[in-house]
Amino acid sequence: MSRTIAYLRVSSEEQALSGLGIEAQLEAIRAKVGEPDVVIKDEGFSGGTLDRPGLTELLNIVGKGDIVIVAKLDRLSRGDSYAIAWLEKEIVVKAKAQIISAAGEGTGDNSPQGIFMREIMKAFASFELAVIKQRTSAAVRVKMERKRQAGEKTGGRTPFGYAVAEAGGVKMLIDNPTEQSAIKIMVTMRAAGATFQSIADHLHDQGILPRAGGMWAPTVIRSIIKRAGINNIVGITEAETASNAA
Repeated sequence: MSRTIAYLRVSSEEQALSGLGIEAQLEAIRAKVGEPDVVIKDEGFSGGTLDRPGLTELLNIVGKGDIVIVAKLDRLSRGDSYAIAWLEKEIVVKAKAQIISAAGEGTGDNSPQGIFMREIMKAFASFELAVIKQRTSAAVRVKMERKRQAGEKTGGRTPFGYAVAEAGGVKMLIDNPTEQSAIKIMVTMRAAGATFQSIADHLHDQGILPRAGGMWAPTVIRSIIKRAGINNIVGITEAETASNAA
């Protein structure tokens, strides 16, 4: 006996950006075919991967004559043409079931027109996923930059000249007096025309060592001065580069 199997999927990313939640998908399916016999859900899983417990369950139970219905085709998979083709083979060819989209999208048959419409919708789903990822990436970059501007530590190593203090669960960068004094020496000597190598030698002679110990590398001193925002005195001449004085 054939069954109607509703497959619902939403990722946390999409819940925030599109509002296409589980209940909204189920309502769209009910409007199309009525109450489904089986409802399978994948909540918090990206359509860009096939490693989903709900999808695995669907592939295990789908059989001949069954109808797999989704609110939109991209609920099954999005962004990967191989994955979409593989799912169609597993459901339509192997299991001899049918895939229907409540939104239409050319799933009613395997005519040339139906296949063509599915290909268009797959391409659109891939484009939509790329846009979502782009927006999310941009939002993360803006958030991290705001944190840095506020003096909050956002990950990675603590820069030379600073220490980390935690208040209210937030890690903030504060001045390390000893290391700030070393930076002042670097900046002052560089402004007076000293090479990075001579600055390294002077710090070593004064017993001022890098955080990890050992010898100062000229390139490290250059990076520290540049990070301090003193770009106009960082410049390396060709002669310094050739002699490894920088």
